[in-house]
Amino acid sequence: MNTIFLNCELCNKNVQAEDTIDLNRETEQHKETLISCETCFVERLDTLRKEGWDVDQYTIQDEGDEGDEGKEQEELTEDFTFTRYLYSADDIRQAIATNILLKNKEKTQFWINELVHTLLIDLLVGLLWNIYFTYYFPLNPEFYNYLLKQTKRIREAHAAGNEQIHELGNAANDIAANLMLRPFTMDVLLEGMRTDANQLPCFFGQSHFPERDVMNTDEADNIIAIVAGDNIAITNRKKTATLFRNLDKLRNTPKKIGIGVIYVPIEVECAARKALLIAYATKQKMGKNIFAPPSNIPLQQHSEVRATKTLETYTTISMSDELSFCPIDTPITDEWEMIQGASHNIIDAFRQHWEYYAYRAPLWEKRIDMHQGTPDHHTKQIIWNDDDLQEQFYQTYGYDTDELGHDTTRRCIAVNTRRLTASEYCDMIINNSKKN
Repeated sequence: MNTIFLNCELCNKNVQAEDTIDLNRETEQHKETLISCETCFVERLDTLRKEGWDVDQYTIQDEGDEGDEGKEQEELTEDFTFTRYLYSADDIRQAIATNILLKNKEKTQFWINELVHTLLIDLLVGLLWNIYFTYYFPLNPEFYNYLLKQTKRIREAHAAGNEQIHELGNAANDIAANLMLRPFTMDVLLEGMRTDANQLPCFFGQSHFPERDVMNTDEADNIIAIVAGDNIAITNRKKTATLFRNLDKLRNTPKKIGIGVIYVPIEVECAARKALLIAYATKQKMGKNIFAPPSNIPLQQHSEVRATKTLETYTTISMSDELSFCPIDTPITDEWEMIQGASHNIIDAFRQHWEYYAYRAPLWEKRIDMHQGTPDHHTKQIIWNDDDLQEQFYQTYGYDTDELGHDTTRRCIAVNTRRLTASEYCDMIINNSKKN
């Protein structure tokens, strides 16, 4: 049986006929038809509706739904943020973790610099510490002191303002580059995936752990002795007990230490501590105390381009191609819910409300405030108090996201993909690590 292909009139690509949608609209002069692929239909739904195409007959709304606004509010939380070039900050966090684990230096630098120039510094610091505890801490306890030092460097550069943003970026990239030199384990992440309360935690193949609170400083010496026994040298036992006490101070009095809150969930740190002790008990190979040369990434010298071409020019790495995602039609084997990389609500936010969601980033807040714009949380729009300043803003930063082509859109947001489940993610990281 021959497959029939039709041309999508929106992206000009040939797709199977069964994956197209025939749209119609009627004007005073004549009737019009439009062939759209499913991807373009989802991305441009609101625009097509405004242009009069009969899109609603192809959408389903259950009784009792509160409409698109209610759905969007439910999915796009107060933390959902667009960055300098309108990537999702949530997607960037996953991309950075993935590329550090896969030792992809170029992509790691790109995504870190996107957060740096968007001034999402708290997010970046919290991310680096979470990556450390989730993957690297059990096999690299001595890296803690280096991470602490570089985090202070980031905070000091941030406090100094824009003239030190280059230093800030180098400090963050130094952390990433040095994590890439070190061994990691997926055990802490796997422990976070465990849903059976009766199933014992398992680190490095060991499921025995005493019924004691590893987050209790006073218990540290006793727990170390019970778990690791003679398998941990006295010097390492003392170092570990001191490290645990320092972690308590970091969690309880972060301002005194000088790095601020690091936003590591207590259950992640708890699992990481247990994994460290079992790593000593089972004599796992620890990472060596070696360091990469300091980063000296050149300051970005972007040439002037028309605002409408900014995204096409500078989104040089595509979020849709990141390995944190896979094609949306890939079968899910572990019965987890499918989470789309770019749902309809995200696409709608990108095309119709990008200024509102970008305002949550310090960079865009400054830019919009300078042009006397304020966010309207009901309409999810920016209200401009001065027409001339509004025009000036859009002349400078008018990305025209509702007019962007498919290729640029999919570089900014993970279109037609789904997020890997936790087990798929672990398998992907392990399999790719074996190849390198």
